[in-house]
Amino acid sequence: MDASQIADVLAHSPVFAPLGQRERLELAARMRAKHFQRNEVIFHRDDPAGHVFLIASGTVKVSVPEEGGQEVVIALHRGGDVFGEISLFDEGPRSATVTAMTETITFALANRDFMDVLRGSPDAMRQLLALLARRIRLSTG
Repeated sequence: MDASQIADVLAHSPVFAPLGQRERLELAARMRAKHFQRNEVIFHRDDPAGHVFLIASGTVKVSVPEEGGQEVVIALHRGGDVFGEISLFDEGPRSATVTAMTETITFALANRDFMDVLRGSPDAMRQLLALLARRIRLSTG
């Protein structure tokens, strides 16, 4: 996929849609494709965070361990969805484990590049805050 195609995927993401085409192209040029096989762990809870991910195709599950050690799936994300963005705000470790449920292609963006874009786009920042609020509501019932 070239930068123009990645920018088209970004245009359909709630986080990146408010950006102009020029900003999406700039962002797309900074992203790196990453391929994951079915059941491959993308990152584990408590791993150091450094990237936010946009799903181009496939499905991932977000899970956390229960007290008894059982896995609790708290979210499923599909093409166009963004994950890994929570650590952007506190620079802490990953808060959950993310695993590819199907063969999945993502575009990874370094946190510093993502924050550069958000600083230049108040609309994108508002969209991201709304997305975080929805995810908190879903995870807390």
